This record gives sequence, structure tokens and C-alpha cells, in this order.
Amino acid sequence: MFAAPLLSRIGTAIVPIPGGDKLGSRPLDRLFDCYSKMNIKVSETDHNITFNTEKIIGTHFTFTKPSHTVTEAILMTAVLADGETIIDNAALEPEIDDLILMLTQMGAKIQRDSKDIKRIIIQGVSKLNGTTHEVICDRNEIVTFACAALSTKGSVSILKVKPNTVKTFLDIIIKMGAEVKIGNDEIYVGWTKPLTNINIETNPEPGFMTDWQAIFSVLLTQTVGCSTVIERVYPSRFQHIENLKKMGAKTTFFNPEINNPDEYYQFNKESDKPEYFHGVKIYGPSKLIPANFTVNDLRAGASATIAALTASGKSTIEGIDYIERGYEKLAERLWSLGANIEYIKT
Repeated sequence: MFAAPLLSRIGTAIVPIPGGDKLGSRPLDRLFDCYSKMNIKVSETDHNITFNTEKIIGTHFTFTKPSHTVTEAILMTAVLADGETIIDNAALEPEIDDLILMLTQMGAKIQRDSKDIKRIIIQGVSKLNGTTHEVICDRNEIVTFACAALSTKGSVSILKVKPNTVKTFLDIIIKMGAEVKIGNDEIYVGWTKPLTNINIETNPEPGFMTDWQAIFSVLLTQTVGCSTVIERVYPSRFQHIENLKKMGAKTTFFNPEINNPDEYYQFNKESDKPEYFHGVKIYGPSKLIPANFTVNDLRAGASATIAALTASGKSTIEGIDYIERGYEKLAERLWSLGANIEYIKT
């Protein structure tokens, strides 16, 4: 993400090897492949990635599989490139269109093809202007608070949102039996009766977002029946299930029988390992018990927080730096809704 503006300004970007959440392999090959076509050289060491270019040149690039973040990085690189850039099989997430809106307000020339919304056409410009822009609502926060309410048999009104950005999620919880009321910029979610089990698969937009599944898994422990979750975006993203099992959740891992795994899964084939499971069955309802654990993933941390609120008794969560980098004052806002949460400073 930082490479794009740095390359446009000074032709060089040196960035550390990405870290963050422990989600398994997160390869950068799709970005590197496109950058090589844009006259950008890439070199790696054990600690850094260096990008160099004398001149960014527009190109025609087709994603083998769409990538949310790489689509954004290419957009920011292409707006100041020399010539036209066409991205095919581009990602469709609303955050990308919000970025396009802001860049357009700054003087960029970008449009999605009306006949193929997965094609984005960028005409490079010589400079960008300043602008004022309000970022769209955080879809992950909407789902987090909705799942927190439903898991604890409560209700919540979530304000200043764009309901259509979480339509897939809302359709699913309505099908499960949740009460949902949708306004222009507000969503009400409430538990009025036991929720029924459901089967989901994560997928890029407009599918069920991979970032939702850890949080949603807590809710599934409280539904009636056996639900299944299949993770299609990352090769290994069920770390949170071990926390739920520790708290008394009943789960079983499995691997789906797929005829065309290369097409079915969004991750690269070489990122997969025999020991990875891509599906989990969650049996409910389960009475969760308190536990103490350390988290190393943002959404797993949010999942642990909701599970602790759902359980009867006191739980302790360490590694909250992961949670705080993705949620602003999560504990305080949950506290305002009736949760009993306190920080332990060490």
C-alpha cells in the first residue's frame, strides 16, 4: 500500500516484509506480476522489499484470482502512470469503490466498465489535487457488533452505516431467524428466538467475507443444529476454533470434497498444506465456559472477546494489540452496551 505513492513521488520504495495476523501464507505474487508489467523492478531480502522505477508505465493486467488489497495498490500506482492501465478480474469490495471515488475527486480518471464491473480502466494523469473525503463505514465492525448482540441474546442499533455493504451478512442472519430492521444509514439487529443453523462459504465480494467467519463462528455455537463453515480465501484461518473448543464449543474439522480445487479456492495452490483443514462443523447450542488465552490475529481476537461475553464467568484475553489495531475503543463501546470489561495494564 505504501509502495504506490512512494513510487509515484520518488521512484523508489523500501518497505519491510509484511507481518501482521497469523493467517498462513499471504503471497505478493499478484502485485509483483503487475508491477513487472508497469516497469517497476522488485527485489527482496530477508527483511525488506525494494521497488524501483524510472517511469511507471500503464499496462493491461488480468488477475488469475481477484485480490482486494492488490487491486487498491495497483489503482494508486496507475493513476499517475504514463498511459492507460486496464485491470481485469479486479476485486469488487466497496472499499475499492470508495478509494476510486476519493482518487477521482483528486483528479484521477478511473471507471469501472459498465458492461463488466470486474474491469477497471485508469487513464494516467500528471498530478493529483487535494480533497476532503469521508471513509465509508467499517463492514467488519458492523458484523462484530451484530454478532455480539445475537450471541448474547441481545440487540443493537448500529448507526452511520451503509446497509448495502453488508447485505450478504444481513441476508444470512435474517434466514437464521434474527430480527433485522434496515434504515437509510442504520441497522437494528436483535435476538427474539433461537437461531437456526446455516452453512456458509467465504468468498470475495459479493460473497461472505473471510474476515467475518471467525466472529460469525461464535454466533454459530449458539444456534440450533450443526452449521458448517468453509474457508475458501485463506489456506489456514481456523485458529479461533481452538479458543472456542477451549470454552466448550463442539466442533469437527473436515476438508470438502471438491472436483476443481484450483478454481474453488482463492488462495494459491502452493500455499496449501496437507495438515490444513478448510472446513469446520460447529454444533449448537453450546454453553460456553470462561477461559484465558492469548490471541495473535485481529479477527480471532474479536472472536475471543465475543465468546468471553457469551460465556458465564470471567475470561482473560492477552495480545489485545492485535484487536486494538483493527477496532477503535472496542472495549469501551461494548461496555457502553452493558458488557463488563476492564483493561489490565501490565
